[in-house]
Amino acid sequence: MKEELLKKYENIMQTKDICVGDGWVPLVEQALRLAEDYTSRGNIIRFLQVKEKFAALCIHISGKFTENEVASKFYKEMGEIYIAASKTCEKCGSTENVKIDDSAYWVKTLCPSCTENRKQERKTRQNVLP
Repeated sequence: MKEELLKKYENIMQTKDICVGDGWVPLVEQALRLAEDYTSRGNIIRFLQVKEKFAALCIHISGKFTENEVASKFYKEMGEIYIAASKTCEKCGSTENVKIDDSAYWVKTLCPSCTENRKQERKTRQNVLP
């Protein structure tokens, strides 16, 4: 699905990758649709980087807007997407009891099931190492 988004929104995406878990891909698509809508009204919006950083959705944006009020409205709507990501499991997309898991090297926004799976995967890897 990430490749499809890169192709579909190639006029907005200035990066060759979307570096988030599958659970956040619908939120990235929502952000791209928002940018496309604003672009269709004479604004210039480019996504320079899309990634997860410190358990948060992070989209680096370059924009030139027709008016300051338009820019403010766009960034407010983007803020709502970032807030939604903080309440969505970045692995599976669940919104049930999502929390930040900081039990490993990277902090992640995960549901209880994905947190448990992550712990089990870590245990398995530790048992394989000499």
